[in-house]
Amino acid sequence: MTLNLPDLSWSLRRNLYVAPDCENATPVDKDEILASGLLGEFRRNHGWDEWAHDPRYTNEHWRMESVFLRARDMAIAEAAGNA
Repeated sequence: MTLNLPDLSWSLRRNLYVAPDCENATPVDKDEILASGLLGEFRRNHGWDEWAHDPRYTNEHWRMESVFLRARDMAIAEAAGNA
């Protein structure tokens, strides 16, 4: 679920909030989310944008390649009836 934050700075407006239950619509409280410190957490933890040169946060998305390949192979096998 995307939280539209028009009254905040440009930096905060480009954040995406995904509720723990990503399968269903979830009511959100802007002030509660802002107070939680979760906005921007994904970007920070993966070394994007302003954290790109901070050695504490490294972008390791390349590690997901094998996960995506396994998921693809599983989907192909399931579609072929070999699951």
